[in-house]
Amino acid sequence: MNPFDALSPEDFISQGDVFLMEHEDVDGIHYMVVLNVSPESSEVIVLGVLTTKIENRRRFIRLNCMPPETLVEFSYFRPSAVDCNTVKEIEKSVLCSKIHKGQAKISKRLETETVRKIVHGVVLGSAPQRLKNLVQNLL
Repeated sequence: MNPFDALSPEDFISQGDVFLMEHEDVDGIHYMVVLNVSPESSEVIVLGVLTTKIENRRRFIRLNCMPPETLVEFSYFRPSAVDCNTVKEIEKSVLCSKIHKGQAKISKRLETETVRKIVHGVVLGSAPQRLKNLVQNLL
């Protein structure tokens, strides 16, 4: 028996991990980054959705008078961004099930500084307070 068979994906999920997966609130498959400070102690995982449609998001944020810091741009295989106003949530058990079924594939982690900027953007943005608390570890 392989000793790793007894381990669950939830033993390894950490802030900055990126998964390629579908989410019920997002059309199609996207890269999504885990934003919780301590996902191992949370039942809900906060996800930032990576997009390459950066100009569309810039325009949306500008037209809606949102702080420019709520759009974090970076390079991830190609120029990408996370709109911190539109973070998603998923129950940890659902994410783990997707990992087990091969419906969520782990990808290259985001750099710590990029994650820090995204978390700052979430705090400044229009995400629900309970999700802001999770990314700041205030619960």
